[in-house]
Amino acid sequence: LDKQGQEKELDGLEEALKGLKKEQRECIELFYLQNKSYNEVSEITGYDLNKVKSYIQNGKRKLKIHLEQDGKA
Repeated sequence: LDKQGQEKELDGLEEALKGLKKEQRECIELFYLQNKSYNEVSEITGYDLNKVKSYIQNGKRKLKIHLEQDGKA
């Protein structure tokens, strides 16, 4: 991708993140953007480990759907 394409994708990702539930957004940002482990995310947020995994999995699925729809628009 060229620089303009990358910026557009990042803008789309930021917009998609805003559309997630607070818990999903927190977990995804910690896990993917700050490279925290599931256990670290659980400790930082106070969410149960299984909830953290669920928030990340569901949030990631929602992001993918949002970005795919964005690309087709």
